[in-house]
Amino acid sequence: MPASRAARFPGVLPAASFRQDVRGYTLQIGALRIPQSTYLLAAAILVGLGGGEGAVLFRALIGVETSLAGMLTTTLAHVIGPLALLVSVGLGGAFAAWVAARFAPEARGHGVPEVMAAVALRGGVLRPRIILIKALCSATTIGFGGAAGREGPIVQIGSTIGSVLGQLARVPVPIVRTLVACGAAAGISATFNAPIGGVFFASEVILGEFAPRSFAVIVVASVVAAVVGRAQLGDRPSTRRPSRSSHHGSCGCMRSWVCSARCGRPSSCASCTGARTWLSASTRRHG
Repeated sequence: MPASRAARFPGVLPAASFRQDVRGYTLQIGALRIPQSTYLLAAAILVGLGGGEGAVLFRALIGVETSLAGMLTTTLAHVIGPLALLVSVGLGGAFAAWVAARFAPEARGHGVPEVMAAVALRGGVLRPRIILIKALCSATTIGFGGAAGREGPIVQIGSTIGSVLGQLARVPVPIVRTLVACGAAAGISATFNAPIGGVFFASEVILGEFAPRSFAVIVVASVVAAVVGRAQLGDRPSTRRPSRSSHHGSCGCMRSWVCSARCGRPSSCASCTGARTWLSASTRRHG
């Protein structure tokens, strides 16, 4: 066990120890002996619950940050007009970059490469603070209009949940890596309502193998997270396929706006109409 992990986490089971035999690891607590498969099953359920709730809270935080960005942009629009949008995006990005650099530098990247590096080089060890810092910085970036998505952040958040659980129990490195993969699968499963995709993503990208023992517990974590996500977010696809009418000005796509400008007729899209009205009013006010 790495010394850094033992120093950071004294363990919630100080009297427990893992012993390795021909069938894997066995958790021994006094006279009680728990096989590796039983422990992994229980841990996968906990990671699935944590990853599912983490995905739900992360999406809620994105909504909060989006509302804050809208209020900030509206306030700035009365002062600097159309430049308010650019300033708002810049302020959100600057805040997220400062928080990540100050409190958790490993949370500055996409998320997936950092988890892969932790599994390959550090035995799956991820600091607990990554959960909060990554969620805050990524939600701020997305909410304020930055070029980012939910995949990388939720993978790193879910993986950190699994890593912290393994570190608290002071489990061997192979089990920590498996729990990291369980967290990644749980995050993908809950936030995108894609339990099968979460399983294969975690097995192929995070672990890089399809070992039967680890694959089974990853499936458990992904299914549990999917249940949590569907119970709170609904049983529907994370993204919706636009209808055919969306290409003719009814859903606010960029093509609708461009076609309206070419043809000289107003778009029926509320989003395009609202944006055009706001820009026209700002131009008249400051022109």
